[in-house]
Amino acid sequence: MIENYLIQNGFGCGSVKNFANEVAERTKFAKDERWYFSTPIITNVSGGLAECTVHVAYPFLAQKGETVESGVYVSTTESAQQKYFEVCDFFKEKFLVPKKKLTFVPFWSFSENEKRLERADAGGVRVHVLVVDLTLRYKEVWLRGCTTVAED
Repeated sequence: MIENYLIQNGFGCGSVKNFANEVAERTKFAKDERWYFSTPIITNVSGGLAECTVHVAYPFLAQKGETVESGVYVSTTESAQQKYFEVCDFFKEKFLVPKKKLTFVPFWSFSENEKRLERADAGGVRVHVLVVDLTLRYKEVWLRGCTTVAED
């Protein structure tokens, strides 16, 4: 149910490998940027509330000539903070959010063996990724009205 809710609200989804492919395709063709979540989302029910951890990621296209991590942090801090606040606000509308963890991965890559200057990440597109892990608590009735979306 929660996966359908996220898809309906514009999130992309899939495994880690799917994330890499999706980011590569969407950035090559300059499609709109979006949040992605990892599947499957495992939910446990206890005491009337469902609880799950959602791993979401937002890719930022690297600027031409970016090679130094410190410069990336400076240039993306404001927009990354804004995206973080937006996604937290989105989840707070329907869920209790007791725990949050934020990570920023400059020059996200398939391989850690690549040298910074040689990176052509994600299918020839260089990206930085904002990763947010959220623990969510909710009752399924809070998500009522969310129609089911068929999975691919």
